[in-house]
Amino acid sequence: MKSLKLIPSTILLACLNIANNLFGKYREVVCNTVIPGDVGLHKDGMVPLKCITAAITQRYLLVQKGTNDDEFIVNVATTRPWGVITDEAAIDDYANVAILGAIRGTVRMVANAAITVGTPVYTAAAGKVSPTFGATLYMVGRALTAAAADGDYIEVVPCFPLLNSATL
Repeated sequence: MKSLKLIPSTILLACLNIANNLFGKYREVVCNTVIPGDVGLHKDGMVPLKCITAAITQRYLLVQKGTNDDEFIVNVATTRPWGVITDEAAIDDYANVAILGAIRGTVRMVANAAITVGTPVYTAAAGKVSPTFGATLYMVGRALTAAAADGDYIEVVPCFPLLNSATL
């Protein structure tokens, strides 16, 4: 008689297990918080990194690796950039960085001069991009929109940073 009482419980547990297997594994948790030490695959090419030298008050600047692997600083012209910061950041704050060569689609960058559509863009001082080729500069993509002057935002089709690359 006791075994008959266990049957409904067993059936209920089996149904819950089947439902969990069918629907539970497709559920994703999404939040807007960057978690320090976040480990895993960054499918969209966005990686949370820590700002270490000075507050960054302008978005879309090129950044380079800092002292530690999870840190960044504003890029200088002759250093290979890691990516583009997509937000402003205070010292010791984490911010998302669009990793060049891994980011999907286009990315905004800050021009240091007038740039025409289709022009290759290269690293420049203060994390900006320039249309001017130089032997010690890195090509980071091609302009998809034009810039009229220094400080203008442009849309760029990014590439992995290439040294001494006149064309892509």
